[in-house]
Amino acid sequence: MLVTVASFTNYPRAEIARGRLTVEGIEAYVHDGFIIGIDWSLSNALHGVKLRVAEADREEAFRLLGGDFSDLLGPPEPGDLLEDCETCTPGCVVPYDPLRFLAALTLLPAWPLVLLLGIPFVRWKARHRCLSCQRRW
Repeated sequence: MLVTVASFTNYPRAEIARGRLTVEGIEAYVHDGFIIGIDWSLSNALHGVKLRVAEADREEAFRLLGGDFSDLLGPPEPGDLLEDCETCTPGCVVPYDPLRFLAALTLLPAWPLVLLLGIPFVRWKARHRCLSCQRRW
């Protein structure tokens, strides 16, 4: 008999958890994943995407899914972190984009034209701001 060990709001997260259990040798099944994948609004009505295992494996599955495995990721790659400010202390840089929301609003009347003509979407350059010296680049 299968028992539910976890419930997820979307299908990809349930598949990640199923993969974790499969690697450890526990046979797991994702239930209601395709239904919620087709119509995500049914997630609340169906109580999410359910991950089910055999009753004998329930305790081991709870132990594996409840653990913290962030130490297995390793150190971040150099491109994953924001660059440091050249004039201040490291670690004081945040993404800065004050007008991106307003720029996106100006494109709203043009969406039918974009869809009909296939005009590519606008891509903004990433900007940064230093919290210490307020320098922007």
